[in-house]
Amino acid sequence: MKRLIKYTIVISTAIIFVILLIVILNFGIEKPCPSSRGERMGSREIAKGLFKEVNLINNKGAIGGSICFVYLTDSTSFRKYIGKENDDEGFIILYYERLGISEDIVLAIKYAESVDKTCPIRVIDCKSYALTQLKEGGNWD
Repeated sequence: MKRLIKYTIVISTAIIFVILLIVILNFGIEKPCPSSRGERMGSREIAKGLFKEVNLINNKGAIGGSICFVYLTDSTSFRKYIGKENDDEGFIILYYERLGISEDIVLAIKYAESVDKTCPIRVIDCKSYALTQLKEGGNWD
């Protein structure tokens, strides 16, 4: 009888160890590659035929927040990786502007909330993308 109890305890301990190991190995793993599409969260049209596409790469819930990759695309000739959005690193606004007859640009402005009461938003980064170069280059990130 003592032997049976001893083996039951050993087997139970081994099962608990394996379950904990699986949980620990799966916790917090994120796909680091920007070309990983992840789960598509949606797209928003920023100009006629031009979209901001957001893909959920890692959802750590209330504790870690969601990590999303942002792309600029026209769905036919290019798809450009713009950056990563999350609560810690900030969010991305895409702004379309026509600069002349043939030149269109998109500004990607990365911002975060600020603790300063006089200025609630702080700009982290700002980049511009020429649409003619993206379409000609056939960028597919």
